[in-house]
Amino acid sequence: MKKILWGALFLIPSLLLPLVPALAQLDPTDGPNLQGPLKTDKARCYDILEKDEGTARDPKDQTVMARVRLCSWLVSYDHNEETDAVNDYGAAWSQTSIDMRNGYCVRQANTKIRLPYGEGTVLGRTPHQSLTISAPQRKNVALALNPPGDGEEGTVSQHFRLYPDELRVIFKRVDKGRLYVTRWNGKATDDQTLSFAAGVAMSWNAVDGSPKFLPRLNYRFIVPNDNTPRVCG
Repeated sequence: MKKILWGALFLIPSLLLPLVPALAQLDPTDGPNLQGPLKTDKARCYDILEKDEGTARDPKDQTVMARVRLCSWLVSYDHNEETDAVNDYGAAWSQTSIDMRNGYCVRQANTKIRLPYGEGTVLGRTPHQSLTISAPQRKNVALALNPPGDGEEGTVSQHFRLYPDELRVIFKRVDKGRLYVTRWNGKATDDQTLSFAAGVAMSWNAVDGSPKFLPRLNYRFIVPNDNTPRVCG
């Protein structure tokens, strides 16, 4: 019977590249591409090595399953470039990666952005559509920020290499907040690195200040054994 491990990586609440070859993978520490009067705050990143606690009693001897990384930014539109005296504009942006090691594989990865109620109005999100693919492909994601008035349009974007099979997009209300999820289901082995980028465009009351948001990455690993090639091959 295959052994399944669940894990999660998350950050404390945060105040929110040139093109490369089509199938190059995203490094989550590379900030999103910005066009127009936009800026980001300092990146908030988390980087851990996931270890199999069942391989040894001494943590130093445990087998490394994966390197997992998560970075987030608040993207802000320059309020001097728009005419809305009440609201400011921007986006919550998150980038993640799972780099499998030592024969372990991953079957599911959920990138989440949680927004508290009463902090900002959602104007758009990316990715915005679920899809199913049969071969790796370049996935481009972008948000357009268009405050009222005649200011220049701002765009925040990124790309990553998407592996089969399915990327589902979910937006729902949860206890005390709103949750945006991109859920990947597939088969990624230790010679593949999963990466994802996602964002939510927002406006918020300028007096209250920028909203907080909680980025998170959940994942499901499978331990190598005699059945693993069938599961993750």
